[in-house]
Parts: sequence; C-alpha cells; structure tokens
Amino acid sequence: MNISSGTDSVGSREWSVGRARLTRGEENILRKRETLLLARTHAEAQLAASRDARHRALLKYSLAALKRQLADLEAPDTAAPGE
Repeated sequence: MNISSGTDSVGSREWSVGRARLTRGEENILRKRETLLLARTHAEAQLAASRDARHRALLKYSLAALKRQLADLEAPDTAAPGE
C-alpha cells in the first residue's frame, strides 16, 4: 500500500477501517497519540539500556514530558465555550 499518496481519501480510509469514520481532527489526535506512544516506548528502551547518569536524567525528563503530552491528549476538553 502506498501510504505517501498524498490524497485525503486514502488517509481517511486507512484511519477508519474497522471503526466509524473519523473526522480530520480525530485523525490528527490519533496520529499524535500514536506518535507519542512510539516515542515513549523508544525512550523507555533507551533508559533501560543507558548506563550514563546524564543520559538517564535526560531520558527521564523526556519521558515525563511525553507522559504529560499523552495525558493532555486523553483529558476531556476543558476549554471554555466559545474558545
């Protein structure tokens, strides 16, 4: 399958297989979440393998930031009406 075809209809089909059709905003949130999960998994693997204290500290900081971003994505929208 050619993922880089650049057409919206192809992208919409890929993200809606097996579930109700997603809006463009929902697709963007899903992509962002999957990207953050992949980055978190990678950082966790690096942390497990790292022996350098400075590198481990940087990875721990990065993991905390990724976890905050994931929590923000999963939190219900708390913006005031009209924003």
